[in-house]
Amino acid sequence: QLACPLDLGCHSVKVLERFGGDDFALAFARIECHYFMNKGFFKHDGQLLTDVHKIRHIPTVIVQGRYDVVCPIYSAWDLHRALPRRQNSRL
Repeated sequence: QLACPLDLGCHSVKVLERFGGDDFALAFARIECHYFMNKGFFKHDGQLLTDVHKIRHIPTVIVQGRYDVVCPIYSAWDLHRALPRRQNSRL
């Protein structure tokens, strides 16, 4: 059994065990592949920024993974600058 990270409680350990399992990894890979093959279901590159006016009213938290090799940090930064009331976190 995994140790409880940062004293977050047993629930977090169960979540980590579930997400670390083979079944979850396969399902996640299928979903991710589906999005990649369909270009995230965007009509064109940059659509999120060009259509940002459509989502500006939605409270938003932008989370950028430090080791994300698919989405570069400038993508999160550009979105951060385009949204007026947002919280930006880099993990």
